[in-house]
Amino acid sequence: MSEPLIIKNLSCEYQQPVFNQIDLTVHPGEFMAIFGPSGCGKSTLLRAIVGLITPQNGEIKIAGQTVFCDGRNIIPVEKRRVGLVFQDYALFPFQNVAENIGFGLPQKTRSEKLAKNERVAELLTLINMTHLAHRLPSQLSGGQQQRVALARALAPRPKLLLLDEPFANVDITLRQPLISALQQLVKHEQVSVIFVTHDRNEAFALAHRVAILMPGLNGSQIVQCASPEIVYQQPVQREVALLAGAAFLLPADAHGETAETPLGTAALQNPHTGKGEIVVRPEMASFVPDAKGNATIISCTFQGCHYHLLCDTPGGQLYTETRSKTPPQIGDRGFVHIIEPCWYLA
Repeated sequence: MSEPLIIKNLSCEYQQPVFNQIDLTVHPGEFMAIFGPSGCGKSTLLRAIVGLITPQNGEIKIAGQTVFCDGRNIIPVEKRRVGLVFQDYALFPFQNVAENIGFGLPQKTRSEKLAKNERVAELLTLINMTHLAHRLPSQLSGGQQQRVALARALAPRPKLLLLDEPFANVDITLRQPLISALQQLVKHEQVSVIFVTHDRNEAFALAHRVAILMPGLNGSQIVQCASPEIVYQQPVQREVALLAGAAFLLPADAHGETAETPLGTAALQNPHTGKGEIVVRPEMASFVPDAKGNATIISCTFQGCHYHLLCDTPGGQLYTETRSKTPPQIGDRGFVHIIEPCWYLA
């Protein structure tokens, strides 16, 4: 099977560079997240893939067919077999749910009309909205509008589905049900997905791989593309470490499998030698109360299954977690120990 998407050396600029020399491959049936800070060009990259903008250099292939090459769109938007869901859903306000879903389907002949009706009915069942088929978008909740937008994008059976900040306008309590609905839809339709987000929880929850897009002097570049676990546990640079979750970067002098730090000796995930930094996540550190300790609790926040502690230590302020039923109080002293092997950054 051909790859749904191959991007090679893609560069785009307006008055200034947006992104530079992007290389990316999305495999059949894969969820790929484009994750990075606001303004780094994530949405622009989606628009380049679908053909709404024209980059200056590079190549884009979809399902083995070159659709863009070195400043020229070879295949127009409507023939790329790419579905796109905008952040604001962009539903047609005067068309009902069924009409919105079927908008992009042909209906010139009797057989096409029958096929369209069957496809719309199938998708209404998949998104559990058959009973709402005749409602207008204004009569739907944000989560329902999102499901209609997804169904409309999937109706023509695209090879690739692009989602631009898919849950940005949805109440946080509805996000998990929508994530589950999206996963079921995509599995049923056997389509590859790229979605852009600046929410790491969304990226980690949905993606098979996460492509980290980071700004640079010559435009944004993909600095790491790996599974969510690898991005979180083994970031390639300090900016990625901080972007991927709560982290403290502690000065370290590595000597093989361990490193000396202001908090004592820490085990390393991989052997290294020399001065650098280690990535310490909250779950990798433990606060042990001791009146003679060199660490002080600055804040204590209840997080449901644990307490989040901010500690002032000889190495600086860092977060730890505790599941104690009687958590430390602000001002309590103790020692912070690193309890898991850390990732080393040179």
